[in-house]
Amino acid sequence: MKTRLLVTGIALLAVCPIVASQIVKPEPKAVAIDSIEPVHLHDHCARYRGKLIPAGCKHDPDRSLTARTVLGDTIRLHRLDFPAGVKSPHHSHAGEEMFYILSGRFRVVSGDKEFELVPGDVFTAPAYVDHQFEALVDSSLIEAGGPGPTLGRIAAIEQSGE
Repeated sequence: MKTRLLVTGIALLAVCPIVASQIVKPEPKAVAIDSIEPVHLHDHCARYRGKLIPAGCKHDPDRSLTARTVLGDTIRLHRLDFPAGVKSPHHSHAGEEMFYILSGRFRVVSGDKEFELVPGDVFTAPAYVDHQFEALVDSSLIEAGGPGPTLGRIAAIEQSGE
């Protein structure tokens, strides 16, 4: 299994403008998502293997969510763990995304609608519709979507050896 560090825009993780994410591209076999080393994200800042990205950013571990990412050929899957009170920025994507609530409770704003999601709920964020997640208590979800423009970024990083 290959592991890479990827710095990309909001299209990959939908959490902040610049994030670092550990990307795992499995061979045709099962991957335990909880075995993937988490990346800690907060606003424009991430902590990965003890380093801040970008260097010198102001990372607050009490306000960061963690992300574990698996990348397929045409889809990506994230497990996101949010501490209570942490929220994503309002944002949208060129592709549809689906979210499955594992634990906790989320307040979600999508377009002009607001939802409260609990474990077992599935939420679909349509393409180009502004949305935001807020954890009302410590909460976890699975996010799935297409990689969209990140495929070119991934290829560029692989070629540059970063």
